[in-house]
Amino acid sequence: QHRPCPRCGGRDRFYLVPAPRSGVPPYWKCRQCDHWEKDGDTPQRHYDRTPMEPMTPDVYAEAHGATWDDFTRAGCAWVRFRWKGKEYDAIRFPEGDGARMRLFGADDKWVPERKGMSPRLWGLSRAMKLAHEQGDPALLLVNGQSSVIALQAAHLPAFTIPGGEGNIAGFLRRGLAEEARAAWQGPIVVMFDGDATGRKS
Repeated sequence: QHRPCPRCGGRDRFYLVPAPRSGVPPYWKCRQCDHWEKDGDTPQRHYDRTPMEPMTPDVYAEAHGATWDDFTRAGCAWVRFRWKGKEYDAIRFPEGDGARMRLFGADDKWVPERKGMSPRLWGLSRAMKLAHEQGDPALLLVNGQSSVIALQAAHLPAFTIPGGEGNIAGFLRRGLAEEARAAWQGPIVVMFDGDATGRKS
């Protein structure tokens, strides 16, 4: 499912993204020039040469079951971020004294705002408050800040550990499990994605 890019001609660099994590429809993307196009009816051979619509705050939030107002209440902002010599639209997710940037047009890339950011329990205090208010016996450990924002907007006591679902187990073993248990003595239900990475984690 790779072929030369129709714009720059990059050999075997034009590839299909069948299930983008951002929730947008499948699309084709060039690793060399960042050109992208909508997926056609027969993705191996057909493309319609129509540029993909740019991502917007409302589209991203809706794809995750929330509104952009929910994201802004969580401290997020829509920004331009420079990474490896290029500027991208991005969502800035606050994280302690820094932030994690979700870049658009860069292979679904997540980039720390600064080097040396330590993993942390994101949304835990709000999750505990919701659990007490709702009388819920358990917290939900989920994958990703966007999921936390959507679930907390629905009054569900979710939190996460940013840095990639495949890394959460390792982060817990390096002290975050003890930190979570010190703050919350009740049950914690693990609700990761149903793909191979989620099951392994």
